[in-house]
Amino acid sequence: MLKPDFIFFGEGIPPDAYADSFAAAEKAEVCIIVGSTGEVTPASYVPRTAKQAGATIIEINPEKTIFTSAITDIHLKGKATEVLNQLGELLF
Repeated sequence: MLKPDFIFFGEGIPPDAYADSFAAAEKAEVCIIVGSTGEVTPASYVPRTAKQAGATIIEINPEKTIFTSAITDIHLKGKATEVLNQLGELLF
């Protein structure tokens, strides 16, 4: 049986991946949230950890989320593919 390299709902996060994500959040200068409502834990704690450590939080979502008023510094309103493509054009 083959399994893709991502976590399905209800599965546990591998301990190393869990620890590494929070360690990276604590060091991040910028954290980009793409397409998350902020309702799934423990993943929703990663951007909060980054914010507490001083990171700028950029959120890309078509609508406001739990993150928007709580931790988001910049909300780029729109569909992820459209906003990311526009950002890519500006950067490259």
